[in-house]
Amino acid sequence: MELEDVFIVTENAAEFDNDDDILVVNLKELQRNQKNPDVAERISVRKEELVVVAEDLTAYIQSWNLK
Repeated sequence: MELEDVFIVTENAAEFDNDDDILVVNLKELQRNQKNPDVAERISVRKEELVVVAEDLTAYIQSWNLK
């Protein structure tokens, strides 16, 4: 896992405490498995270690074009 990696939370984060583990999937893995996203590996990360960069994936991806 690299610092600049982007992960998508696959569970409702509001249902977890900060010291709980939550499942995420690497955005690169989702891109590699576009036809079958269910095979993209999910990894467990402590919720408090996550940094939210966007609540809306579409808006986040569209922001890449503005840089």
